[in-house]
Amino acid sequence: MKKKINWNTITVTVLVVLGLVLGIKITRGIIVQHEEKIKQHEELVSLVKEETPKIKRYVHKQDQRNAIKTITIEYQKTHMTPMYEIEIEGYINNDKKLGFEVDADTETEGVKLSLDGFGCSMKMQKLIGFE
Repeated sequence: MKKKINWNTITVTVLVVLGLVLGIKITRGIIVQHEEKIKQHEELVSLVKEETPKIKRYVHKQDQRNAIKTITIEYQKTHMTPMYEIEIEGYINNDKKLGFEVDADTETEGVKLSLDGFGCSMKMQKLIGFE
């Protein structure tokens, strides 16, 4: 007597195996992509740390009233915008309400970090006379 092949079982088994393989590949891709983002952020933070004195001088230049006593850069908030511009966040005088943001580009004419934009909170604007 011949055994009858159960096509439903074979089909389900093949689909389950394909699903598992596809799921593993997608999961691995997500993990690799996440690890790459972490690595890029670490490189960005390293660059900003290296250029901290330059950034602090730039922030001090915005101060028309010599009101800035200390500058704190929040390295973990540093990020790359969709337009590939670096946004560096921080605050002055140990007061997070006196926040600022410096915009920068990388590798401009041999310069590691080219600072090209500044914005700050209303409270900071009043303190430093920024218009």
